[in-house]
Parts: sequence; structure tokens; C-alpha cells
Amino acid sequence: MRCLVFSSANVHRATLREQPTLTRLDNLAVIFFELLLDPVAYTALEVAQVNLTANATEIIQQQYFRNNLDQRKVPVYDLHPAGNLQQSGSDALALLFAVPLAPRIPFATVQLTVELTFADQRVYTLTQQINATQRPLVIGAPLRGGGWYCTGNSIHHHHQRVMYMTETGETIVPQRFALDLVQYQTMVKLPNNMRDGIQNKDLRTFGQAVLAVKDAHVVDLQQDLPDKRPFENPDSTNLQAAVGNYLILATTTGHFVLYAHLMRNSICVNKGDWVQKGAVIAAIGNSGNSTQPHLHLQVSETAAPILESNGLPFVFDCYRHKAHVIKMSSPITTQVIKFL
Repeated sequence: MRCLVFSSANVHRATLREQPTLTRLDNLAVIFFELLLDPVAYTALEVAQVNLTANATEIIQQQYFRNNLDQRKVPVYDLHPAGNLQQSGSDALALLFAVPLAPRIPFATVQLTVELTFADQRVYTLTQQINATQRPLVIGAPLRGGGWYCTGNSIHHHHQRVMYMTETGETIVPQRFALDLVQYQTMVKLPNNMRDGIQNKDLRTFGQAVLAVKDAHVVDLQQDLPDKRPFENPDSTNLQAAVGNYLILATTTGHFVLYAHLMRNSICVNKGDWVQKGAVIAAIGNSGNSTQPHLHLQVSETAAPILESNGLPFVFDCYRHKAHVIKMSSPITTQVIKFL
């Protein structure tokens, strides 16, 4: 869906990227969407107002002024045939939005309206109908036990700030709903001069068992890359190298589950194998673009090329946060959870 946006004497294009997506975070329904703009239009943009209505009743109205919009702005990279990301030659950019609604949405359809107000006081409107009955993929525990610190599914996290454009003009956000999991008790945030000598084996996360989250087929894997030393800066703009050792499962629902940064030679299944939910399939490592051992988990539209398809929402069937048992939801960044 497209709408022309006029700024000064020029004509610029603003687009609501793809279909806005509904998922559940911390037991709340949340709508994710992205607005694509060119830099000239963005420079003239002063206010973006987001309205959500259903059955002629307003559910949410939020205004985002310039300082807030700047925090939501991300560049759109070009994806080259070799799998390398480079700054887009068109200098396209995107604004990221995650709008929380309520624990339950008693409507089948919600209308999203975005009003853009520019410096010349012109107002332009983008609208999109959202299917409020859509449900994210429900998965089981990828890890055992508790103490798992969650990060990644915030619009300010680097996962969602990697958006790129293919040669056909399609925009891709592969890590849109991705989650990183690391043992909270052993998260190490030391000054640079105190990090010498720390090895992966010193960190409790390293080597923890990784579990199949669904009954699924193993469709792709890689496990011969070395584990990096903790705290080395990521150095690759190549998507294949960035994920390190990985495993991809294809579920019977047509989803693809990616496990990334796995320990070298820890994958204990083969391509083509059928695995059952809860089975041990690998161990957490520190391979690829990783600064310390952790599990990167995401659900995608397709299996290959790796990280070259849009990320899809997912929720865990059950986990505990503090004293609360949460069902059919995904934790939010900074929460420490226990898988049940």
C-alpha cells in the first residue's frame, strides 16, 4: 500500500511497509509496523500520529514528535548478491513502531491510521486494516530452567535496526521478532582492561543445552566455525557469517526456526532428521557476530538464503517471570525468565 507525500516543491513517497503484525509481549497484544520514507520527506516531518480504531471506537491514539521519531529512525541497507549489507544508495530510511494495546482484543479487525504532519502544515494519511485474529506461532522452551535474561524484541535493539532492500525492491527485516537469551547471573559487563583472560568456559551460558521448540525437520545447519573469544567486537557485514554456527528447523505449520551462534561441533542432529519437541539438538556457543555466549532464536518465512527472509512473531507456550506464570506470550527485553 502506497501514498504520495509532498514536501516543498518535490514529490516523495511514504509507505507502510508490509502488513502490520500483531503479536504478544509480556501478555499484551502489540502491533509492529514500519514506515518507509526518503530522507527529504523525513527532514520535513514534524509529527506522526498513530490511531487505532475498531467498530468506530478509538482504541489508541499516540503522537510521536521529532525527538521521538529520531530514536525510531533506522537506515535501509542494500543486500548484495554475495550476502553483504551496504548503506543504501537511495538513502532510504524507516521509522519503527511497536504499539501496545491490551491483554485481549475483542475485535476481528482493527484499523491503523498514521497521520504525517510536515513543516508546511500539510497532513497526509496512511491507513491499513489489521486482522486482529492473527496468532503468532506457539513454541516450546528452547532452553532448560531459569535465570534467562531476554533481549532483542525492542525497537531500540539492533535486531530490529537491521533492515535491507533486495535487488527487486523488497524490504526485509529478518530479526524483527528475534530474541537473545543469556544466563543473567553470569552476564559480564567488565571494563576493557579487566576482560583479558576470560574464556567462554568461564561463562555459565556457554555449552548450555539447546532444545527443539517444535516437532520439526532439520533443513539446514552449519557447525564448523570457531567460537570467538568473549568481548571481541562483531566484524562481519555478511549475513551468512554473522549467524555463526546455526540450525534451522522446518515446522509442520510452514515456519522456519533459526538457532544461531551455536557451539562449534555441538549439533547432535543431521540434515533431514525429524526431531521431537524438547529434544536436545545443540549447545549454546559464541560463534559469528557475538560478543559473549548466548542463544539467538528467531522464526522466519523461509529457510534459505539464511537471514534473507522476514522474521515472524512467536510466543512461548509457558514460562515464569518473577511470581507469574505467563502463557502464550513472549518476554520483553530485560526480563529474566524460567522455562517451565
